[in-house]
Amino acid sequence: MASNPKTLMDLKTYLLAGRADIDVLNYYKGVPFLCKAAFPKIIDETITFTLQTPNSILLHPGGVTTLLSDGLLDPILAHVRSFDVLTSVVELADFTYTPPRIGNRREVRVEPEEMIPVAITRGDQEYQGLLCDVSMGGAGIHVEDAELFKRGETIRVAFTLPNGQARQSGQIVRSSDDEDTCRLALNFTGTSPDQPLVMRYIFERREQIRSEVIRMYETALKQARQ
Repeated sequence: MASNPKTLMDLKTYLLAGRADIDVLNYYKGVPFLCKAAFPKIIDETITFTLQTPNSILLHPGGVTTLLSDGLLDPILAHVRSFDVLTSVVELADFTYTPPRIGNRREVRVEPEEMIPVAITRGDQEYQGLLCDVSMGGAGIHVEDAELFKRGETIRVAFTLPNGQARQSGQIVRSSDDEDTCRLALNFTGTSPDQPLVMRYIFERREQIRSEVIRMYETALKQARQ
């Protein structure tokens, strides 16, 4: 994949003008991680940055990342050509503008350490699913049969978190097939007395994920120095 010419020109012009307020955005287990990008070097259609640690460990050769800045028209998607954990230098290429919503997810969404069983109720029918991510506003749920659920319908869900059982009602806003499973995107509707349980779980799980990223960086750095 090659860079979009306008995107690459806009980014080069921005950097050559001495603007370097670039943040690199990556998601890990649902949590957004930002790291500052400094000391840009432009070589033809590739750009290298020195990234802030430890969040830089989330960049992988062959993967993608997102560049954010108030001075750019929109977030820019880039492919990672190389990353050196010792110097925290990343080489990026194939730049394209991406929709602003990519960089503007405001709700914290976390993935459980292991998928959590979900009891789904629709009318007098009951189904089973697995919680794959959750935020204060909604959840992602894996189910076996996509045809049983329709966009726009309301269901009730119950799942057990480490600090108690949470019950929520919600509207299905999207469903997508993933091999043998279907992932439902659910927006919670109304209020539930169990919302504090969800809030506490999200906060604690987010801190666990952040600690995991730090350990990942420390381990990779130690291995690279050997």
